[in-house]
Amino acid sequence: MTTIPREPGRFMVVEGNNLPSPGKCWCCGAMDRDCIHWGYDEDFVGVVMLCENCVLEAASHFRVDEQAAKIEALENHIKALVQTLEETRVCLVANVDGLVAAVGNSAKFSDLVVGQGAIAGGARKG
Repeated sequence: MTTIPREPGRFMVVEGNNLPSPGKCWCCGAMDRDCIHWGYDEDFVGVVMLCENCVLEAASHFRVDEQAAKIEALENHIKALVQTLEETRVCLVANVDGLVAAVGNSAKFSDLVVGQGAIAGGARKG
């Protein structure tokens, strides 16, 4: 029996063309699909495993589709937040560049900040 390495854990995927005895899904009897097994081997029966179709059907009873929709919505929200953050960063860079240009090309923004008595982190020189 050869297992397909996926994520480490209790469940292992076995290729459909290399199923251990009895060589079929415990639920539907399919012999040509990849199966999941979890190390349970019954004496005189063989390895207990479920094919990918039976696992997906069973998972549907746990509202996996609803959870997937929530995850997708969160991913979209994160993408929007990242986009907003990037737009804000671009605006801040433009403002700093404008400030430096207004003061003169000889001045640096860091010189302006230190010249006002501030140092990194907002603390004052003492």
